[in-house]
Amino acid sequence: MGLKNLRDRVKQHQEKVGEKWSTVAKLQEEWVENADRWVAGFLEKFEEGCHSMGTAIKERIQERLIKAQSSDFGSLLQYDSYDSDEAKENDEDEDEDELFEDVKE
Repeated sequence: MGLKNLRDRVKQHQEKVGEKWSTVAKLQEEWVENADRWVAGFLEKFEEGCHSMGTAIKERIQERLIKAQSSDFGSLLQYDSYDSDEAKENDEDEDEDELFEDVKE
C-alpha cells in the first residue's frame, strides 16, 4: 500500500507540474511582450534623461561662455576708456605745446 500511495502522489504531482507547464507555455508570449515593453520603456526614459542632461550641460557651457565674453568685453571697455583718457591727455598736451610754439616764434 505504501508504494501505491507513493505512485498516486507522484502522478498527482506530475499532473500539477503539467498544468503549470501548459500555463507557462500559454503565458510565455505575454511575458515576453511585457518584458519587451518594460525594456522599451526603460530605454525611452534613459534616452530622455540623457537628452535632458546633455541639454543642461550645453546650457551651462553657453552661460559660462557668455559670462566670460561679457567680462572680457567689460575689461575691453575699461581698457578702451583708459586709452581714450590717455588720448585726451595727449591731445591736451599737444594743444598746449602748439600754444607755446606760437609764443616762442
